[in-house]
Amino acid sequence: SISSLIAELINIDKFQEKKSELDLLVKMDIEGAEYDVLESLVNSDLKISDLKTLTFLIEWHPSYFEDKDLIMSRKKLIKQNLTNKYSAKILDWH
Repeated sequence: SISSLIAELINIDKFQEKKSELDLLVKMDIEGAEYDVLESLVNSDLKISDLKTLTFLIEWHPSYFEDKDLIMSRKKLIKQNLTNKYSAKILDWH
């Protein structure tokens, strides 16, 4: 899961003493799966407050879904939740 991957990355031994200086960039281009993956991260118990910054660079794929209003609502909610929960920066990549 993405939460396990992020947890593993920030718990690598060489970063243990410098977490407050660590920037993490997650680039995502996963052809429509970004909605489910990011919702699973928001719903996880992952705690990452020790990071200096967490940035997501996401290529969104709303065209893969029939209900455009629903998928745009999901995207907006995902972005709000990631920002609120992790103080993450969300950058849309086109």
